Amino acid sequence: MITLKPFNGIRYNRSDISELICPPYDIISESERERLASSSPDNFVNIELPYDSNFDDKYKNAKKLLNHMLKKKILVTDEPSIYIYAQEFKNNGKKYERSGIISLIKLENPERDNIFPHEKTLVAARKDRLLLLSALKANTSPLFFIADSDKNRKKMLKKIISATKPVQTAKTKNIVHKLWKISDKNKLQSLTNTFKNKRLYIADGHHRYAVAYDYSLKSETEDAKYVLGFISDSGDKNLVIFPTHRVCEIPPDISESLGNFSKITKSDFIKLKFNLPQPLQIRLNKKTLFLNLKNKNIMHKILPTQSFELRNISPSITSHLLLSKIEPSNIYYTHSESEALKKADDEKNIAVILPPIPLEALLKISRNREHMPQKSTYFYPKVFAGMVLYKFSK
Repeated sequence: MITLKPFNGIRYNRSDISELICPPYDIISESERERLASSSPDNFVNIELPYDSNFDDKYKNAKKLLNHMLKKKILVTDEPSIYIYAQEFKNNGKKYERSGIISLIKLENPERDNIFPHEKTLVAARKDRLLLLSALKANTSPLFFIADSDKNRKKMLKKIISATKPVQTAKTKNIVHKLWKISDKNKLQSLTNTFKNKRLYIADGHHRYAVAYDYSLKSETEDAKYVLGFISDSGDKNLVIFPTHRVCEIPPDISESLGNFSKITKSDFIKLKFNLPQPLQIRLNKKTLFLNLKNKNIMHKILPTQSFELRNISPSITSHLLLSKIEPSNIYYTHSESEALKKADDEKNIAVILPPIPLEALLKISRNREHMPQKSTYFYPKVFAGMVLYKFSK
C-alpha cells in the first residue's frame, strides 16, 4: 500500500522565487547552470547541481551552502505539511495547468511492490546523486510520480486551489509555478486516504528513486525510508509527454529496413500517432517519409515475450527495425523536431521523428514491470527544484 507522510518542508523565505528555483539536475547544461547561478547567489542550482571544481569538494560545498541558507533564514522550515504544486504552460499554442501534490512517499521495492518504474538505471549515473544525498541528508528535487486516478482527490485539490492563494509563485521562461501549503490535520488525513489501494508510477527520476531506495536499506534513520515526490493524477488531461527524436548516421541496411513499412500521408500519421503500432516519420536524403508497419505481427516475432504495448510503441519499433545496428551512444537525441530535421539534412544523416507514447501504454508497460528503450519519455514541464525540499532530521 502506498504510504504518504506530511513533512517539515524547507522553502525560500519569500513569496516570489522566480530567480531562485531551477530545473532538476539532469537537464541543466553548463551554460544554463552559469546563467542560473548568476541570476542570484541564492539560486538553488548551487545545491541541486553544485559547481564541479578540481580543487573543491562540490558536495561539501553544497552542504555548507544549505546550512548557511538555513542559518541566515534564506530558507525556512514549515510545520508538517503536504503541498499542492501547479505549473501553467503552453504547448503548441494550447494552455495547460498541471497540478498535483508534493509529499513524502514511503520507499518500496520497485521490483515487487506498488511503485512501478519504466526505465532501467545506470550505476554510473546514480553515483553523483548518491554522493549529494549522503552529504546533504536531503532530497533536493521531487521525483515525478503518476498515481491511479481518484475523483475525491481531484475535487479536494481543486477546492483548495480555488479557495486559497498560493504561498509562493515563480515564473521561469514559459512556465508559471504556484505552491499551496496544506497543514490542517483533517485535510491531510483526507488527502492521504485517497492513496489507499492505489499504485504509483515513476514518470521522471528513476535514478534518484534507485539511489534513495538503496540508501534507505543501509541507513538506520527513519527519515531515509521516505523520498520527496510530486504526484500527478493519471486522469489529468494536462499531462504532456514529449517524444525524443533520433538522429544518426544512415544504417547500412536502411533499404531492407524500410521494406517493413508502408508509406502513409502526413494526415494519416497525425491520425494514427496514438494508435499501436505507432507510425514513424523519417528524414532521409532531404526527403520526408511517413511510415506505418506493413506486418502488424513483426514486432511480436522480434520481442515474443514482451507486452503488446512495449512491442508497438515508437521507440521500440525504431530501435529494432530502423536503428538496430546503431549503438545508442552514437545516436543524437532531441525533443525538437525542427532541430532533428535540420541536423539530418546538414550532416547527411537520418532523423527518426517519433510520436509521443500514449499515457495508457506507458502505465501498462510499468504495471508489467517492463523497461522501455532509453529516451522514450519526457514529461513536460519538469518538476523544478527549490520549490520545497526535504531534509532528514539526523
